[in-house]
Amino acid sequence: MPKEDFMETHSRISSNLKIPQVSTDGPITYVIGHKNPDSDSVLSAISYTALLRQLYPQNFYVAAAAGPITAQTRYILDRFKMDHPEIILDITPKAGAFRRPNLITINETDSIARALELYAKFQFKVIPVVNSEGSFSGFLSLTDIFSSFLRPRTERELRMVYTSVGSILSAVKGKYLGKPSLADDVPTHRLIYTLSISYSSFIELTASMTPEDWKIGIFVVGYHISMIQYLVEKSAGVIIISKESKINLMTDDYQGTDFCSDSENDMGETDSQGCELGVCLHGSGIGDVESSRNSAVLNVSFSEESSHMVLKPDDCLNLSGGNSSSQNVHDIGEVASIKEANLFGSGRKRKVLPDDLVKAINESSTTVIVTPLAVSSTTLLVKQSTPVTEYINRDQSLIVNENAKLSDVRAKLNTAKHAHAICVVDKANNRPIGVITRMDLLKSKMRRVILMDHNEFSQSVDGIKSDGVEVVEIVDHHRLGTNTTVTPIKMTVRTVGSTCTIVAGMYREHGIIPSPEIASLLLSGIMCDTLILRSPTTTRIDIVTAENLAKLTGLRIQELGPSIFNATSPLVNCEDKVKLIKTDYKLYTVDGTDKNIAVAQVETTSLEALTPTLIRELQETLADLRETEKLWAIALLITDVVTSNSILMCEGPLTIRDAMGYPNYEDYDMLFEMKGVVSRKKQLLPHLMAVLPLAVN
Repeated sequence: MPKEDFMETHSRISSNLKIPQVSTDGPITYVIGHKNPDSDSVLSAISYTALLRQLYPQNFYVAAAAGPITAQTRYILDRFKMDHPEIILDITPKAGAFRRPNLITINETDSIARALELYAKFQFKVIPVVNSEGSFSGFLSLTDIFSSFLRPRTERELRMVYTSVGSILSAVKGKYLGKPSLADDVPTHRLIYTLSISYSSFIELTASMTPEDWKIGIFVVGYHISMIQYLVEKSAGVIIISKESKINLMTDDYQGTDFCSDSENDMGETDSQGCELGVCLHGSGIGDVESSRNSAVLNVSFSEESSHMVLKPDDCLNLSGGNSSSQNVHDIGEVASIKEANLFGSGRKRKVLPDDLVKAINESSTTVIVTPLAVSSTTLLVKQSTPVTEYINRDQSLIVNENAKLSDVRAKLNTAKHAHAICVVDKANNRPIGVITRMDLLKSKMRRVILMDHNEFSQSVDGIKSDGVEVVEIVDHHRLGTNTTVTPIKMTVRTVGSTCTIVAGMYREHGIIPSPEIASLLLSGIMCDTLILRSPTTTRIDIVTAENLAKLTGLRIQELGPSIFNATSPLVNCEDKVKLIKTDYKLYTVDGTDKNIAVAQVETTSLEALTPTLIRELQETLADLRETEKLWAIALLITDVVTSNSILMCEGPLTIRDAMGYPNYEDYDMLFEMKGVVSRKKQLLPHLMAVLPLAVN
């Protein structure tokens, strides 16, 4: 069709053929119709969502229905190969909205160093802590950790750390040298010693130390053979040989990077002698060594099971005596059967552990750890090796499952003044799946909503007034209710017969031609809500819009309308009478009274489907609904969309019969024949509001 038939300005073709899945990384706006959704409310929501996605691609819009869609709506969507909308029965924000696919957690056996590492990377103020089974143990707060570092005042307190050998190893990113002594390795209070004095001074200063003092000591040293030897002899608890000793660990999967990098940026400190300690892995290679009496190049075998290196003198290579420091790579390779001569390094002198020290380490109760870090860094990380379990807030009231309402989460945080966050857990296994902080609750509304085909909150999806929900727009063609909003919102209310007519006008106003699929939905919505353009609510705008949409889609109005109603006649196809009545069901209050009534409407292509059996079943269902919902009266308008006639079926006080003013249908009480009445809004409802007050009095 020519562009001017649908719009006067230039246009671009819509590419939204389906309802795509959108990202949930940002705020979502739900475009949703009223409860008991009819075709107009659903089709207008889908079509308006497609328009909004073109106008504001940076935002996220989701078309939804406030309940299961009708057979009529399903028929239309399937006919034009469109996706069905998301069904939302309750839009109340739930804790599950804070689910995070890759939630960062920390194990309760991890160290403070690990916690600070996570903070530096992710900037979290609190981190969920899990046990060995992955279940939530509590929260770790950064402020609690910092406060613990601010408390010590004496030198001994500053040197004291509560930790285990395993935690130390993890914190300093080290490896065990020799077989570690890990019996009863539980956290205990230990003292840190950074050995930066001469050997003689060290001997003098430690002369008064008891065996227990040595046992609880953590000694951070560089390459000082005498010092290390003395510490092993004293059964020191833990010796950490720092990076300045240049220990070069080469494994079978060596990729050319030393365990201790020569990068000054990594080291922080350099060895004053510019030497390295060569530690050679069994069958892997051997470093260039300096001749030294009573020394040996070490074989280091790495055990995957025990995660430690076993030290032993290399029996196949005796470097005592006549070996020269100038010995070339080729000769060493011949003696040691080395496969990869390129692992030797650049000729720098390498330090060597004496045989007797190797033996002493293997036989002692002292745990020796090698770290790629410098002395200063190592000391700091040892201080941070305390397991986080000491700082966990284990308050189990800080847990909610994913179905908890946002208002419940807010109440918990208001009660727990000390808490920084609430953990969302999977109630099946108590594993954390999300975190809600106080800052999260201070943010703007979590769910934005556009109401389609209604404007009264009583007809909206459940939860519309919930904490965290904000109505930002209304598109409707009904009378205005008495709702109030906190902030101004956009409202588009027009006197037309269908919300789909309004949405089609919005496409035209923005210079966009809808895709054939969207245009087909808009035309179908107009057909349904105006009863094929025969309802008294039909306006000239509806007719012109329908004609333009028909040209755009190639559909014929007089064929499309009847085909929709014939294919989905509820009187013929619906066995559930409650569902039939509730499909298009609205509540009202009789003017000037406190009496509540419900008025439902069902369309059919022939009133001949209204058999005596069906009438009896519908009357019984109406009576049950009136009782269960405590209504003063209930009515069902059955409309023939072909002849534009209706039958009204009522349940309520008999005074209604006398006040109604319409003839009875055949011989039935409380059934009224209403010729020419097809619109609940424009014809039936005004009449009921005029006569029912008389029936009340």
